[in-house]
Amino acid sequence: MANCWPPLPPIDSRPVANQPIPNVSPGGPRRPRTSPRLAALLLAALLFVLRLTTLNHPWPVHPDEAEFTVALTAPQPYPVHPPGYPLWFAAGWIAHRIGFGPYASYELWSMLASCAGPAFFFLGLRSSAGDSLAWMAGLALGVNPVWWFEGVTALNYAAANCLAIVLVSMCWRAWMTDNPKASLQAAVLLVVASGIRLDLALWFAPLVAWSRRSSRRLALAVLLISSIAMWGLVAGILYGGRNPTGVSHTLQILWSTSVFSRGLIDGLVRNAVKLGVYLTWGLGAGAVVAVWAARRISVGHAPAGAKRFLLLWIGPVLAFQLLVHITEIGHALWYLAPIYGLIALALSTLRSRGVAVAILSLVSAASIAQFYLYPWSADVRGWRRLVNAKVAFASASGLRQIDQRDRIHRPNNYWTVPTSQAP
Repeated sequence: MANCWPPLPPIDSRPVANQPIPNVSPGGPRRPRTSPRLAALLLAALLFVLRLTTLNHPWPVHPDEAEFTVALTAPQPYPVHPPGYPLWFAAGWIAHRIGFGPYASYELWSMLASCAGPAFFFLGLRSSAGDSLAWMAGLALGVNPVWWFEGVTALNYAAANCLAIVLVSMCWRAWMTDNPKASLQAAVLLVVASGIRLDLALWFAPLVAWSRRSSRRLALAVLLISSIAMWGLVAGILYGGRNPTGVSHTLQILWSTSVFSRGLIDGLVRNAVKLGVYLTWGLGAGAVVAVWAARRISVGHAPAGAKRFLLLWIGPVLAFQLLVHITEIGHALWYLAPIYGLIALALSTLRSRGVAVAILSLVSAASIAQFYLYPWSADVRGWRRLVNAKVAFASASGLRQIDQRDRIHRPNNYWTVPTSQAP
């Protein structure tokens, strides 16, 4: 069914309050040739055009999409998958009211977010990596196969990650300049973004709180906890008591997929393997550059505070996915922006800016080629059947044949666990 981020100085403490981060590159400061905002718009426009080539595809891509679309046409009772994603439903409702079809009403927001996210990523990264590297890192993020795939679906991963990029940029500015205004803005944005995905409040609250001065963190913690309570109340009102099993159903799923239920091998190791596979497919050839970048940063090419920042960025969500719940390829999106940011930061330490830009250009080209040229098919056997069923469907050909994936995809068929029958 077709449907209409010059390397950071090696410091051990924060810069002087309210001092801007210098845009320094090897060889001295460089004045950008293009307005940063214009460059960001050009990046978003380029990605938008590329998205148009894969916008129409069979749907639903995932069963949750069916619940989102049904909610637009039959909102009594409110049927969206618990905990309800109130703002995501509201965004789809607005688009539907102005004439978009049920699926396109969500797909539109995913596509716009998947184009805006890399643009915001560029704007947040340029002060640390320089304009050219930041722009290329934004492009590499935008054409990443998993980011691209999720950017043309009705799922809320692209929208949530776009908001997360803006939030993290605010926290970075707040930490580097000791700017309480930026930290407050990040806190307010997190409260709002939690309406797209409630788990954002849990995963990014530590980073937002750490970006503030210690005397202000208690008030910030209260604000963040209040956001969880507020959205929980909103979801309860929307369900109106008609779905009393919503919370228990969500907790049952989380328990059945957690280390506490499945143990270290079928829980922790299995989740780590799945996440590793998702990231390896998404990064493609860029995975080699990512390993090099992690090594270069770890041996002293970044301030200790930056490493702590990165840990607070991805630590909570990584702990959640390894210990509690990871099932979908879209969960890999939370790591793509920090990985490409790490790559750009490491490349900015090279003597030749041209070589650094060329490396990121090759990473982007490889991602585009992988996404467009991978010959996905359900009529394969052996190892290709496994790859196609589990990860390679996140490609242009796999997207256009997503309705055929069920022919070869069987959950738990390669790593059966005792709780495989859990809902």
